[in-house]
Amino acid sequence: MASERGFTLIELVVVLAILALATALVTPLLSRGRDRAEFDATVREVAAALRETRSLAMTRDRSEALLVDVAHGVLRWGGRPVDHRVPQGIRLALLTATGERLGEASGDIRFFPDGSSTGGHVTLIQGERRRDVFVDWLSGRISVGDATTLAPR
Repeated sequence: MASERGFTLIELVVVLAILALATALVTPLLSRGRDRAEFDATVREVAAALRETRSLAMTRDRSEALLVDVAHGVLRWGGRPVDHRVPQGIRLALLTATGERLGEASGDIRFFPDGSSTGGHVTLIQGERRRDVFVDWLSGRISVGDATTLAPR
C-alpha cells in the first residue's frame, strides 16, 4: 500500500499559530510607520501651503493670508472653496502677530507683495512628535524645524 503524503492537523495548527503570532507582532510596527509617514506628509503640506500663499501674494501684487484654525485643524488660503483639514490625531498650534489673531483658536500668517510676511510659525503635534513650520517676517522664507533649536532648519 502506498503511503499518503500530507500534513497532520497538529502541523497545520502550529503553522497557523505561528502566523497569528507574527501578524500580532508586525501590525503595530506597520501602524507606527504609517502614522509617522502621515505626520511628515502633513508637515510638508503645511509648508507647501505657506509657500503657495507667499507666491500668490507676489504674483497677484496684494497681500494674501493663510488662515490656521487650530480648534478644527483647518487651513485655508488663496480663496480656495474647500478647506484643507489635517488628519485626525494631528494637532495644530499657531504663533502669529497679534494683529493677525482672529480669536482664541485661529489666526493668519500674512504675506505681502514684496515676499515679506507677518512672520510666525505653525506647530504640528502628534503624540511625542512635534515639528514647526517657520515663516521669517523679513524675507517670508519658509523652513521646517524644531522649536527647541535656535535657528530653523
